[in-house]
Amino acid sequence: MKDNIMNKTKFSSAENIFLIICLFVGLVFISITPIWQIPDEEAHFLKMYSITDGHFNFEKCKLDDGKTYSCTNVPLSILSIRENSEKISLLFFDRQKIKPLEKNKKDYLIYMVPSYSLFSYMPTILVLQVLKTLNIPPVYIIYILRFIFLFTYCTIVYFAIKITPVKKHLFTLCGLVPTAIYSASGISADGLIISLCFLYIAYIFNLAFNKHIKNLSKLNIFSLFLLLLYITVCKFPYGFLAFLICIIPQQKFKFYSKPKTIITILTFIIMYVIWHILHHIYMTKGISSSVPWFVSPIETLQYSIQNPLFFIDSLIKSIKINSLDWYGGTVARYGWENIYIPISIIAPYGITLALSGFFQDKDEIESDISTFKNKMIYLFIGILFFITTYTICYLLFSNASHQTVIKFQGRYFIPILPLIYLLLSTRIPVKYNGLKIISLLSYLFLIFISIIILISKFYINT
Repeated sequence: MKDNIMNKTKFSSAENIFLIICLFVGLVFISITPIWQIPDEEAHFLKMYSITDGHFNFEKCKLDDGKTYSCTNVPLSILSIRENSEKISLLFFDRQKIKPLEKNKKDYLIYMVPSYSLFSYMPTILVLQVLKTLNIPPVYIIYILRFIFLFTYCTIVYFAIKITPVKKHLFTLCGLVPTAIYSASGISADGLIISLCFLYIAYIFNLAFNKHIKNLSKLNIFSLFLLLLYITVCKFPYGFLAFLICIIPQQKFKFYSKPKTIITILTFIIMYVIWHILHHIYMTKGISSSVPWFVSPIETLQYSIQNPLFFIDSLIKSIKINSLDWYGGTVARYGWENIYIPISIIAPYGITLALSGFFQDKDEIESDISTFKNKMIYLFIGILFFITTYTICYLLFSNASHQTVIKFQGRYFIPILPLIYLLLSTRIPVKYNGLKIISLLSYLFLIFISIIILISKFYINT
């Protein structure tokens, strides 16, 4: 009898529930979403393919117009996919039209190459190298890579939920956010970045609020540094999560100075960020864009210095106009950010997320997770991330004719979503059983409507 209860508890643990639901929803998204219909999926795939060819940065092509563009050398079999990408999915899979890879038959494709490194695509990029060697047809390669990206996301978030001693329910709900799973179900760096940020936050919470950890060891500090550095290399605005170390109690830094530890880690992160920005400016010098409205970031920066109020006005207008849209994009947005789910459908799940942040489990009340000081740290990280990411989007995707930044998207908030909802945390206790049932029902409702809308978009209203 005791063994049955233990097995039941083990099976119904937060991390196991997450894993089952996430894999199921992810496999459904993979099956019904045609190729290249997940944000920037084609660009990420081409970047990965280029890296496996030995090009860690983009190539440069000079055209008849005298301008130089970023480009990559791609097999014709891959280029041909974009002509019928919306018609290629697991629901409608015509094997007779599947073309072989034919690696040696190539042509150059001009596009805005992502600045991600090979670390953003680990371990999937290793599998791509093997599949290329085996000369697997590109359509099969794409779906195999999708499965691996999804499995990687599920595995890392699983361990994040497992190691956090507090807010397991909140981590589970954040990990199951449909936009996150949709991104992780495609060829994209987003799933890895989201999952690594969740793992880092969970690890910090374990060090800060686990009563069994009395002092930080060298391994703890080194693990924190490596994980944060990896996150920063993948997408440097999330390097501001370094400040989360401040929530670890001073007494746990028995063998190390807390201020020195934080300053040392921040110094390395800042040095990398500066190098990354300077390297990107150097690499893109003289590169033209095929986007008609594109303006050089240097020109935008010069304009902003001359007109400083324009940036502030753009920021305020963007917040006023786009806040609700960003929220929708954070929770449930599909396709190329163009398949919308009504806010009324998203709201029930959003409310359960807020409630999971607001209430405390009886085992969490004694922790300091909801203190005013810690909330200010969560808020500080969120503000730094928002301003940095907004500024990057402003410099890359704006010009004087734009009233707001058009490329800032709600999904950028997902990696720090647990911290955002912890701003609502209190010491009010609650029995999570009822909240779990409400969360599950609201989530299933949201996923059911999402699947109907996706099928309608991709297969009925085409």
